[in-house]
Amino acid sequence: MLYCYNGLSIENALFVIAAKLFGYYIVFDIVEDHVLTQEKLHFLAKLKLYSVSFFEKHINKFANAIIVISYHLKEKFDKNSQNSIPIKLIPISAVCFDSTAVKMPGNPIKIVYTGSFARKDGVDLLLEAYGYLRKVNKDCILLLAGKSDNLSKIQDLVAGKEGVSYLGYLDDRHFYELINDADILCATRTGSAYANAGFPFKLGEYLATGNPVIASNVSDVRFYLQHMQDAIIVEPDNVFEIQKALEFCINNPAKAKSIGENGRLKCIKYFSPEINGQNLLELFHTLT
Repeated sequence: MLYCYNGLSIENALFVIAAKLFGYYIVFDIVEDHVLTQEKLHFLAKLKLYSVSFFEKHINKFANAIIVISYHLKEKFDKNSQNSIPIKLIPISAVCFDSTAVKMPGNPIKIVYTGSFARKDGVDLLLEAYGYLRKVNKDCILLLAGKSDNLSKIQDLVAGKEGVSYLGYLDDRHFYELINDADILCATRTGSAYANAGFPFKLGEYLATGNPVIASNVSDVRFYLQHMQDAIIVEPDNVFEIQKALEFCINNPAKAKSIGENGRLKCIKYFSPEINGQNLLELFHTLT
């Protein structure tokens, strides 16, 4: 069996064709709708994008099954494949942490964002909301971490902003230390078609900590989480709502803690690696 992460493109087409000729079962795991991207692309990236768009129309000729991460992608590939192959929705996976540890609010309050810094991620919106918050509450800091192809862009974003630090790319140990030590975790995306097509990977890891999470209402977030019950859900592109959500977490630590713990329980229910792994194995067994 050949398992291909994130679809078929010019990068892996020869391997997939060879595997097909040799009789391998082929499964694609698709997590983004790349044709909806808003990023400025160089020539090779554009070439890859065109190839993705072409192969998507013919993917049922290569695939024995497709795994997707969102309902948008499931509907898209159900249509593309004309129901000729199984399209299985398996969401993100995250290992939940022990909830017995007692965590006191930080001094200062640590607001954390980790991940990419593409247009869909809306980091500029979070920075703007934090700027308004900082005017009324100096006892908080914003920590940003993650890898970017455009370091100078991130440096420009945070330059001169009091209380904001960019930590760069963190290895696994330091990443998990950061999100576990956070007081508020932010998964605030834009409302673009690209953001709504996939699903925020970091959201599962945030929920797994039991810390309060502010998440934008994009993609399938509302399917898994309830506003003010499991997470503080804000409308995408809404700086005011992000600011108010941050203020709520700071001013209502007991309620925020309860929301965080409920989010951890939802993570166990929906994003368990064991359950998702079992679903994946069951799909494999249906093919063989």
